[in-house]
Amino acid sequence: MFEENILPFDPDGLVNNVPDELLRYANKFARIFQRTPYLPIEKINDNLTEWIDTTREPWFLWTQYMDVHGPYLPGDDFTYANKFRAERLWRKAAVNAPEEITSDEHDELWANYGKEVEYLDREIGNFLNDLSSKGVLEDTIVIVVGDHGDEFNEHGKYGHGNLPYDELIHVPLIIRFPESAEVPQPTNKEEIVRTIDILPTILDFVDADLSDEMNDRMEGESLMPVLQGQEPSYDIAVTEKEMRGEDYLRFGFRTTKWKYLYDGKHEEGYLYDLHDDPEESTDVADEHPDVVDRFETVLTDRLSSIEQTSEGITIPDIEQGKGVEERLEALGYK
Repeated sequence: MFEENILPFDPDGLVNNVPDELLRYANKFARIFQRTPYLPIEKINDNLTEWIDTTREPWFLWTQYMDVHGPYLPGDDFTYANKFRAERLWRKAAVNAPEEITSDEHDELWANYGKEVEYLDREIGNFLNDLSSKGVLEDTIVIVVGDHGDEFNEHGKYGHGNLPYDELIHVPLIIRFPESAEVPQPTNKEEIVRTIDILPTILDFVDADLSDEMNDRMEGESLMPVLQGQEPSYDIAVTEKEMRGEDYLRFGFRTTKWKYLYDGKHEEGYLYDLHDDPEESTDVADEHPDVVDRFETVLTDRLSSIEQTSEGITIPDIEQGKGVEERLEALGYK
């Protein structure tokens, strides 16, 4: 289930025949009367519950909650005043002038972010309780994962447009297996894992029968062995990002001790000792050239792999309307 526009979208109805420019202004007009920047989790969960009640098993459901995302409201305190203040403050912090954010404004952003997390946590719990009361939860895998974190001026910015420092890539990953699963629950694992490992983990758990082609194309690896006490086969987790409107990449390579960042825009690398400097504040690349050499080898291999897999691939030009540009900028993708 995916809900993107405030106005309903019906591919066979009248809305689809409305000119894009008119639809864009209609959406902006409708947003003025909404008390939240996005559809809140409570309404999304109502839609999910209705979908589950009318869907045959087995089913797969994915949803993205936008509550813990700028602009930050103070939890579920949905008022027009809160909405307009949150949007103004977020635009100043993440888009226009982060260097002008005062200490009081910073504290307000951070406090509201915490309230959003509490609100999201509560409503996810309510949703799971609802599934449990319907007898659905006991046979369902539930995965809660963040796609990225947000920066709060740790490295000079707000939002998530910076290099992949830990505040952006250290995201929650919670997996709840059915009660019949032979998996120790609850348990906490400290090993470095990757979100790219989620799909192989699910397929491994359900013992999916994949074709040779699908196995060859599968990225990541199952975390089931890790849950049974083994170590991952990799010791470096890779983060790769490309900002909107840019043609260069930013990389992060992380082990338990080291973090190597590469800024493709300026072709510069930075090394941090996470044991001594978990805040990633002091570049120690000059003191550890052997460690830098190791990461640069991994970087070269990564770039070569990207070039090989991209060979012969053409990306069609897609006309991007002003409405898309405005929404992306509002999200902090400047």
